[in-house]
Amino acid sequence: MARGLIEAIDHSSVGINYDTGNAIFYNDDVDPVADLQTIVDRVTHVHLKDTSGGRGEWAFGPLGSGRVNLPEVVRILRSANFRGPFSLEVEGFAGEDLTRQQIMERVRQSLQYMASMGIGT
Repeated sequence: MARGLIEAIDHSSVGINYDTGNAIFYNDDVDPVADLQTIVDRVTHVHLKDTSGGRGEWAFGPLGSGRVNLPEVVRILRSANFRGPFSLEVEGFAGEDLTRQQIMERVRQSLQYMASMGIGT
């Protein structure tokens, strides 16, 4: 669907902000790796977000703790010479009430995971 919209707009200033966790959250049985491969040439920004949930399940833990194959996502982006920015999203789990320290720990874990993939180093 994103590919068709981008092609219809057909403007070099319009790209895709790809969200790895939302690809699963908003869709049934979507593999972000396979999905990304169909549009990688138009991706201009990437939200790195992991999920252990499925469609409609609010389950966004630290990067590397869920089911998104983030190393493969990064490999695909690099193979397409992606030079855009990454942002980190750690939204937590439905119903939890974290302290600031717990939130910061998840961010720290995610930043370490990003570094292990060569991002932000």
